[in-house]
Amino acid sequence: MNTCKIALVANSSKGIFLFRKGLIEALLARKIEVHIIAPRDLMTSKLVSRGCHYHPIHISKYSYNLVAEAKLFAKLCQYYRRNNFDWVIHYTIKPNIYGSLAARLAGTPSMLMTTGLGRLFSINNSVLQYMIIRLYKMACSATRYVGFLNHDDREIFLQRGLVEPEKVFQLLSEGVDTEYYRPAPVPLNRRKTTFLYAGRMIWHKGVRQFVEAARALRAERNDVRFAMLGKVDPTNADTVPYDQILDWQREGVVEYLGETEDIRPYFRNASCIVLPSYYREGVSRILLEASSMAIPIVTTDNVGCREVVTDGMNGIICESRNSHSLIMALRRFLELSPQERQGMGREGRRLAMTKFDERFVVERYLKLLHLHSEEEQTSSLSNTGTD
Repeated sequence: MNTCKIALVANSSKGIFLFRKGLIEALLARKIEVHIIAPRDLMTSKLVSRGCHYHPIHISKYSYNLVAEAKLFAKLCQYYRRNNFDWVIHYTIKPNIYGSLAARLAGTPSMLMTTGLGRLFSINNSVLQYMIIRLYKMACSATRYVGFLNHDDREIFLQRGLVEPEKVFQLLSEGVDTEYYRPAPVPLNRRKTTFLYAGRMIWHKGVRQFVEAARALRAERNDVRFAMLGKVDPTNADTVPYDQILDWQREGVVEYLGETEDIRPYFRNASCIVLPSYYREGVSRILLEASSMAIPIVTTDNVGCREVVTDGMNGIICESRNSHSLIMALRRFLELSPQERQGMGREGRRLAMTKFDERFVVERYLKLLHLHSEEEQTSSLSNTGTD
């Protein structure tokens, strides 16, 4: 009997490793041949060491050079025809579009996952935006399933007629490994409250609002600390310049902690995770990890953020693009007793385990791919979203 072969395609090996590791492990456990098609980065070797087959590809995230795009499409067609995959799962914009069309040409069943629309519907170049949306419609027509992580994104695609309703499915998130992201004991007598921003250093994630809130609250009191953790990517037009971050640090407003492969030690030292995002998240991974580790959250009433936080329960919600609203939310958090803060953390952990655990996501994938055992088929999938 031929071995089942499934390919995962994305714009980075790191994204596949961090966000789909549970799915990969479940597939490998079923003796399925897992192929990774993505640019090479620091996580590529980790995927290979786990038993995945790796195929390199070049994807420019922010450039739309026609020659480069044609080469990308041709390379995907070549991989799909040569390897005769049973399924291909696409993530991120370019693999979603070019990969879905290439899979159709190769006669390969495929799945398209929208993990957040990012800046797709706020691109200043209306011609480019129009072209991408038209290509997305073609891609959705070419693929078998189209997945979403939140209701808002799903409704945009349906209302614009980009996807047929019968192809749509929704997950509640990409899931979080609740065993890996476990809570640690929190001291009740911390001398300072540490607010931690964790995420890419881009303006749409609310970096400016975080800094303005830090400046205001540090002027009022000396028992607060503001820290920032995340990557500075100079190739992204929305990136906060590194020199600007250093200026804020020299000013004494925030501490920049750089970037890390293991966020857990930084979370354990934080009193609260702050993500003032107005970026079109799918469902924020940072917020899922914080919830799983029982860390209270302050975030915005923004798509991909509000799905994780219930105001007053496991965190506090503020308005997006509004520094004053963020300042008020942080003041509200500072008024909480240590016991109340711990209560918020416990509620976040409960939600992570009962709603966002990655095993629910893996179950849903296996069902769509027709890889469930009889025992798994009888189990309830009520936590994994709706068709």
